[in-house]
Amino acid sequence: MDAVLMRLANHWRTHGASPGSGAPEAEIAAFEVRHGVQLPPELREYFATLNGLAHGRDDMDDETIGFWRLADVAPVAEEAPDAGVPGADRCFVIADYLIGSHFYVVRLPDDPAAPAEILWVWRDGFRRLAASFGEFVDRYMAGDEAVLYGFGVA
Repeated sequence: MDAVLMRLANHWRTHGASPGSGAPEAEIAAFEVRHGVQLPPELREYFATLNGLAHGRDDMDDETIGFWRLADVAPVAEEAPDAGVPGADRCFVIADYLIGSHFYVVRLPDDPAAPAEILWVWRDGFRRLAASFGEFVDRYMAGDEAVLYGFGVA
């Protein structure tokens, strides 16, 4: 995952955004305790290495996608309570498009060794977008229009 995260940081830099500096282990552990979850290794590494974009929740790349810092990550039930996402207690907004037009939500698995799928969520609906955070990041960096704008999200 290290190579993917370094590519992501470089992608952000070339697309008008600055990567964060990483969340301390104590912040990651506090998030897990507060929400009663355990982050899968790839998400733990992402937050420990980059922790979203440097300037917080309203920071965006040139596609108007903002990757949130762990301190900003929120339960989907708070950001899109009418979306009807099953298992919402294990679903968290980690990024958004155009300051809340739609959200990228991670569904944390019961088994923390399993990948966490990414959902495309808007105010009153949702769709599965990627089978893992790594797949989501790869598709984002490739300019996949389903990731960037929702075109063709099934």
